[in-house]
Order: sequence, then structure tokens, then C-alpha cells
Amino acid sequence: MRFASLEELNDETIGTEVDSELVDLPENDIIAAGEAGDEAVSIAEGVDATSVAADRLEDLAETVEETTAEGGLSDTEAEVVRQAAESLALIARLPMTAATRKMPSTESFGTDKEARIRSTKLTAEGFKETATKWKEAVVSAIKRMIDAIAKFFDFTGKAAVKLQARAKALVSSANNVSGTQADKVKSNAALNDGSKPLTGDALISSYEKLAALKLFDKAQLDASTKAIVALTELTGKGEAADKEAIRKAFEATTEALYHGPLKEGAGEVALPFGGNTLHIDAPKGSDDDFKTRLLGIGGTKVAIRAAKDAKKVESSEVAPLTSEQVKKLAGAVATHMKTYDDLVTAVKAVKAASDKAIKEITSTKDANKTASSGLRGLTSALVSGAYGVRGFDVRVSKAALDFSDTSLKAYGKKEAAKA
Repeated sequence: MRFASLEELNDETIGTEVDSELVDLPENDIIAAGEAGDEAVSIAEGVDATSVAADRLEDLAETVEETTAEGGLSDTEAEVVRQAAESLALIARLPMTAATRKMPSTESFGTDKEARIRSTKLTAEGFKETATKWKEAVVSAIKRMIDAIAKFFDFTGKAAVKLQARAKALVSSANNVSGTQADKVKSNAALNDGSKPLTGDALISSYEKLAALKLFDKAQLDASTKAIVALTELTGKGEAADKEAIRKAFEATTEALYHGPLKEGAGEVALPFGGNTLHIDAPKGSDDDFKTRLLGIGGTKVAIRAAKDAKKVESSEVAPLTSEQVKKLAGAVATHMKTYDDLVTAVKAVKAASDKAIKEITSTKDANKTASSGLRGLTSALVSGAYGVRGFDVRVSKAALDFSDTSLKAYGKKEAAKA
């Protein structure tokens, strides 16, 4: 048995004991979630780089192939092409094994026209083979990226369960405090509005605003599953069928990403803590070419940034929450953290749909190339948004409970000081 607090209560603190299993600390889960999120973001960055490099290498292969009609590459041109391909390999963070194996030596692009053409064709073939391998690596990385974000939500969900239990324990403790509360306590550095620490009703109001934001919630995750299912319908069954599947995938993808306060196109959503804003930079198309717009969504970036006028707010002495305010704030945290149950379930559906999609996607058909690119864009944007928003949300929730605990510890301080 122990007191319902993050830290062990000292002898001078008056509180209520609760079962230790109900207040299992969430720190390890939050740390593990952060590591999984970092992994997902790192993979997403690599996926984006490799995808860009693969597309450019395919373009280079076509350019090289076109020179065969004019006698192929010269030795000087071949060396330039070789260096360009190696530069793309650095961008892709993958080896040029197939290309370097098939690309003949620079001397092979000499004065003999037939030899030049043959060497040029081998070079183009090697580049195409390498680009295909890179795209296969992208598909494999997408799976690892989705696995990582699913792991992030799993650990975040576990932390949310523990925060629920801790919030309920604090409500119970708030019903049983006694003694006179100290006038001042140390504020929590995470709980500020970008200019000053938050406490009292202002803190409760800010937390309620955060909980009310519809950002990367169940509706968005469900739409993500729908988008992935639509992408798997791109099986090259014909132009009309593929066009309809692309339209459905585009509409579901935009629903998944541009939901609630987030809109297609660049913009910001103010967050009620830390003077932060949720910044979205999303391509906005104006035409009916759903394929181009679907692939463009891959460039969507979502990040939490400090507002221009935000200041660093240090911890300082503030009035503690009253027991009634603790009950209200902790109750709001418990209610909000309960919503993570649905998020974890929704992410499992996203993962199941993506695993199935990855099995069906190949790089041999144009339709499936679109599916692969669409899946990459959707998951990359979800990773940057969901990780940033939900990680921030849970950390603020924990800080709110930490400060609630600090406020309850302030009861009985004056009597203890007199003694």
C-alpha cells in the first residue's frame, strides 16, 4: 500500500492510501512510447529519402536509355552519370550494388559505337534494377514504420490506463484531505500558457480545451484504415476501376489527415499549453487529378512548434489547486485518458489493413506503384502528426496529475510547520 502520488509522500503529508497496483507509474511506458515514436519518425524520414532517390534514378535510367538512339553515352558522359547515380545512393541511404555491377567501366564507353550502345543499355538496365530494389526496400520500411507507430500507441495506451488509475486515486485523496493548505507551491513547468504558469480554474479550462481538440483521434484512424483498404483496390484491373479506387483512396486519406481543426493546406492550430501551435504543411490541389493529389499528400508534415511570441516559462511559486479543483482536473484527465482505449483498438485495425496492403503491393504495375506511394504518404503524415500530438497530450496529462498531487500535499503543511 502507498499514497496516491507520483513521489512517496513524506511523514508530514496528510493523504489517503490506495492499492499500489492502481497507481502503477506510467513513466516507463511514456519513455518506451517516445522511443517507438522516434523510431517511426526516423524510418519515415528514410522512406521519404529513398522514395525520392528511386524516382530520380528511374528518370536517370530513362535519360540514359534515350541516348542509345544517338550512339550511347560517351566516356565523359558515363562518368557523370555514374557520379549522379552514386549521389542518389547517398540520398537513398542504400547501396548501388545492382547498378555498379551492371554498369561497365568508363573505358567501355569509348570510340566503338556498338560497344557504347551495349554499355549504355546495361547501365540503364542496372539503374532500373536498383530503383526497383530501392522501392522494395521502401515497402519493407513502411511495414516497420507502421509497426513502430502501433508500438507507440500500445505504450501510450498503457500509460493512459495508468494515468486514469492515478487520476481516480487523486480524486479519492481530494475527498479526504484535512488541515490548512499552504498558500504557495511550486508550479509545473509544463503547465503554462507561453507567458506565465497556469493554476486554478485557468489550468482546468486549458486542459479541457486540449482534451476537446479533435486531433488524430479515432475518426482519423478509422479513415486511415478506409484509405488503406481503398489503396489495395489498385490492382491494375483497368483504367476505370483504378480511377475510382484512386478517388476513394484520396477522399479517405484527406479525411484521415485533414480532420477537425486541421485543413488541407498550410496552417496552424493553437494549443493551450506552452505557447505551442500544431503546424501543418500540406499540399493543396485545385484540380480533379486525384492521383497527383493523392501522391502529393506524402509531402504533408505535421509538427508541434512554439509560437513566435511564446516565452520559456520557468517554475515559480503559485497558488495550489484546491481539493475541489483537483477533483475537477483529475476527473477531466481520467475521462480524457479513457478515450485512448478506442485509439489503441483503431490503430490495430490500421496495422491489420496495412499489413494486408503491403502483401498485395508490388512494384511491377503502375497501379500498385500508386498504391505504394499513397500508403507511404499516408503513414508518413500519420507518424509525424499522431506521434507529436498524442505524445504531447499524454505528457501534459501527466503534468496535470503531478501538479494535482503537489497541491494535495500542501494540505496540512501549516499545522506541520507549527508543530
